This record gives sequence, C-alpha cells and structure tokens, in this order.
Amino acid sequence: MTVGKDKQKKKIKKRQKLHIALYKGNRDKHMTLYEDRKKTGNTVTAKNKQRSQGHEAKKQTVDRAREKSKEQARDKSKDRSKVKTRGSQLVKGETRKLLRDRAGRDVAQDHANQQVREKVTKVEFEKPGNFLYPVPAVMVSCAGKDGKPNIITVAWAGTVCTNPPMLSISIKKERYSYHLIKESGEFVVNLTNKSLAKATDYCGCRSGRDHDKFAECQLTPGKSAHISAPTIQEAPVSIECKVREVIPLGSHDMFLADVLGIQVDERYMDEKKTLHLEKANLITYSHGKYFTLGNILGTFGYAVRKERGKNRVK
Repeated sequence: MTVGKDKQKKKIKKRQKLHIALYKGNRDKHMTLYEDRKKTGNTVTAKNKQRSQGHEAKKQTVDRAREKSKEQARDKSKDRSKVKTRGSQLVKGETRKLLRDRAGRDVAQDHANQQVREKVTKVEFEKPGNFLYPVPAVMVSCAGKDGKPNIITVAWAGTVCTNPPMLSISIKKERYSYHLIKESGEFVVNLTNKSLAKATDYCGCRSGRDHDKFAECQLTPGKSAHISAPTIQEAPVSIECKVREVIPLGSHDMFLADVLGIQVDERYMDEKKTLHLEKANLITYSHGKYFTLGNILGTFGYAVRKERGKNRVK
C-alpha cells in the first residue's frame, strides 16, 4: 500500500511540474506578444501624431489665406466707400450701383481721379493748325479712265452725315489720285489695321505716277458692288463712295461723297451679323505717328446709364 501511494505522489508531482512549466511557457509567450503589441501601438501613435500635426499646419495655412482674402476685400470696400460725386460722399447703395458693371466702375474711378487731378496750365501755341488728333489713317483706292488702280493714304477723312450716309476726304490738288477721283467721281475708303500699317505709310509716301502700289505692297484689288473703283481685299472694311460735290478749301479740296455700299471681312461678323470692329486691331494717325487703338473704356451712354429712366439727356 505504501509503494502504491508513493508512486501516486510522484505522478502528481510530475503533473504539477508539467503544469508549472506549461504555465511559465504560456506566460512568457503572452508577455512577448504584449511587448510586441505595445511597441506597435507606440509606432502607430507616433504616426498619428505626425498626421495630426500635418493636418493642423495645413489648416493654419488655409486659415491665414482666408484671413488675407478677407482683409483685401475689406480694403477694397474701404476704397469704394471713398468714391465721391456731386460734391458729396456717395451712400453705400449708390456706390454699389456705380460699381455693378464695368461702365459703373469706370465712372467711379473717374470721380475718384478728379479728387487727385493736378491743375493744368495751358499756353497758347505759336499759330493755329490741325490739332484734331487722332484721326483714321485710311487707304483710298481709286482708278482712272484707263482702269489702272491706285492707292492714296488719307488722314483728312471723316463722317459728315448719317442719313443719307455720307463721308468726306480732303486731298491736295497736286496729288496723282486727286485727278483720278475727280475724273471718275468714285473712290473706296479702306480702313487699315496693324498688319497694313507699313503699306499704309508706303502708299502715303509714293506717287502712283511712278509706282504700282498694289503690286509693290502685295495688295489685292477687289471688285466693288456699286462702283468701278477697286477695293483692297486685305482691308477689314471697304466703303464704296460716289462723289457728290468737290469743295475747294485752300491747300486741300474736299470730296463730299455718298456711301453706296460696304464690304466687311467676315471674320469680324458674328452669327447675328453684328460687326466686332474692336477685333480688327485698327490703327490711327496722330501728329506724324501711327498708333493702334487701346482698351475699351465704355459704350455709348455708359456715363449716364445708372440714371436710366430718370434724367435722360435730350
């Protein structure tokens, strides 16, 4: 009986030792897993902190940009509120009305400029002269009885009547084209643009007696619809004219003419048949120099458009 009990006790001790060993092994294993998880968790936390810091920096940048734009808007609002007209400060509603469209902004700016405009002192010029500048620099095409075409550049040209449509050109008697136009009683006024600037100047410096200006300027004579004088195909607008009267004035004679027809480059016409001449890059002449036209400042009536329906100018 004693032997049997000893064996049983030994078995129990072995089992206990085995359980203890298993427990220790599992504990070490769990501790290893715990440490690994703890390390991984620390890494994730660091990454999250970096991300949150990046988001915070971006947020601060966006906030600064928004604040800057708000300050600029406030500055613009202050500038607008300073605009004056009629000798007193504009109320907010009137200011908004002036600044609603481009024309209104131009008017407001003009009123503001009046406050800082310096006084101008004028002196009398030595003698009276033609100071009505700028003027259109047009190429007038014509032809003699023999049908030979010619071009003369004219600066003294202008509108004289709307209905019936009429215009005038003034030419010196010694010019070659003067006699061609007087004999035929016809001519075409061709508007000029930047691409025709050199040809425009050339045709004003050379005489058709000695030069074929169409050939030398590489221009194409076109067919008019109502008269025999040729047009210039490269010109954006060609105005066909019939001489009504020749008025002797002095250094120049004025050819007063009726407008019989107009030919326009189709590139400057839209689907509604509206002419967009601002796209043609037209040129002008001012005191011996050629210029292209500048920016659009407004349309007819823009200065009084804000008072539409109240105080119309008659």
